[in-house]
Amino acid sequence: MNLSRVMTTWVVRNTSTGDEAWSEGVKSHTSSAAPSLLYSEVNLVLWQMVPPVLLVSGTFGNVMTIVVMRGMRGSDSTGSLSVYFTALALSDLCLLLSSLLWFWPKLVFSVPLAYFQDLSCTLLFFAFYTSSLTSAWFLVAMTFQRVTSVVLPHRVGVLCTARRGKVVVAVIVVLACLANVQIFLNYHVQHVDENYKRCQSINDYVAHIFLLLDLTLASAVPFLALMIGNSVLICRALRSVQISREMTGLGRDDERRSKPRSSRISSMTTTLVLTSVAFLVLTLPTCVLDVFLEAVGYCELEIHDEDLDAKLTLADTVCVLMWMSNSAINFYLYILSGSKFRQETMRYLSCFCFNLKGRRPSAQTSFQQRT
Repeated sequence: MNLSRVMTTWVVRNTSTGDEAWSEGVKSHTSSAAPSLLYSEVNLVLWQMVPPVLLVSGTFGNVMTIVVMRGMRGSDSTGSLSVYFTALALSDLCLLLSSLLWFWPKLVFSVPLAYFQDLSCTLLFFAFYTSSLTSAWFLVAMTFQRVTSVVLPHRVGVLCTARRGKVVVAVIVVLACLANVQIFLNYHVQHVDENYKRCQSINDYVAHIFLLLDLTLASAVPFLALMIGNSVLICRALRSVQISREMTGLGRDDERRSKPRSSRISSMTTTLVLTSVAFLVLTLPTCVLDVFLEAVGYCELEIHDEDLDAKLTLADTVCVLMWMSNSAINFYLYILSGSKFRQETMRYLSCFCFNLKGRRPSAQTSFQQRT
């Protein structure tokens, strides 16, 4: 996502000094037609209402994912997936906090946290783009770990261990940091005039190349990999259902006994496919908008139609908020699609409620919740 464009182009395009609050940006449309004013007001309401919801629900969800995954035990395959789930939750939490610290205080309260000095500018930029990259590739790693366990079930104990998962996570983090280390060299707080400063690259060519690199590594390639991996998982799941229906030799008792195991397998597959689909649906619009605006060079135009500006601003806001929500909803997707994760979450929440009441759950209660 083009972070600099969201923070500069839409906010200050129609302001005289460039350092007014987001609300001043809305006021700048008062002289335009009624639709432009309506779009701007809706835009302001979205920025005021949605980010706090994402911040609270996303922080709670990602922290709960980390806590639940640390308490879950299982086979080597499950252990490696737990490593990926934990890493993804940490990355999403970092992405959510860095993006909201960048956008929200400036747009709503006119408090430019990223513009105080070069260090805050580069650190927030680096955290944002690095966590964006790692989140995408953690999800790819999770998907292909599941593909490996489905395609090569007899090698899963060797190929899909928790130790290998930690190595993959470490490699992804190191490569993501190396891909974004140029931020510390090229991005600084720049004073546009005496009233306005912004955090952006000192070299427009480097910024353009960096945007293309980010779209490729954090969006295009992960999109392609996830589509391939999930296609394999879906085809295997459908094939498994077909084989089960064709097995006429199973009696009803055997069929009932085999159902829990098959449901556990499909539960994990469903969780990964649902998470991947949410990633594709929620992050694709802002990537398409970035490519479109860069292709037509709209942000560099000297003359703009106010009504079109207002529409694009609102479209950009919706895309950005959708993109941010992807870092906040994974926990709730896990609960929706994963029975074991849902049981573990209920166990932790029940323990927390018991502790609030000044008493602990009995061993029998804890065992019943686990089963």
